[in-house]
Amino acid sequence: MNLTQLMLKIRNEPSDMDNREVQIAITIAAYVAVQINDTELADLAADVCLEKTAAASDFRSVMDGMCRLIQFASADADANRGNRALARRLENLAFSIRSAELLTAFADTLEVIKRAAPYLSLLLGRASAVARLGASAEQ
Repeated sequence: MNLTQLMLKIRNEPSDMDNREVQIAITIAAYVAVQINDTELADLAADVCLEKTAAASDFRSVMDGMCRLIQFASADADANRGNRALARRLENLAFSIRSAELLTAFADTLEVIKRAAPYLSLLLGRASAVARLGASAEQ
C-alpha cells in the first residue's frame, strides 16, 4: 500500500487525530511529501489531516494537526500558493473546532505563527478572527 492509498483508507475510517496511528501516518505522509515536493500527496494528506483534526477533542491532537498542515504547505515549490492553501485550511479548521478551549488555544497558536512568520499575518487574519469569535461565542 502506498501513501496515497493509506491516506484514502484513513479518510474513510471513523477515526480522528486523537488516534495515534492516524497521527503517525499523517506525519509520515507530510515528511515524504515535503522531501519529494509531491504536491498531490501533500494536498490529499492535508485534506485528510484537516478532516481528522476537525474531529479531534484533545489539545495535543489539534496542535499536531496544525503542525502537519504547516508542514504540508512546504511541499509546494510555489511558496505563495502553499501559504494560501495553508491559510485556507487553517480557516476551515477554525470553523470546524467546536470547543471554546481548543479554539482559544488554536487562536493563540496562530498569533505565535504570525509573530514568527510576519509574512503570514495577513493570510492568517481570517482564521484568527474565526477562532476568536468562535471561542468568545462558546463562553
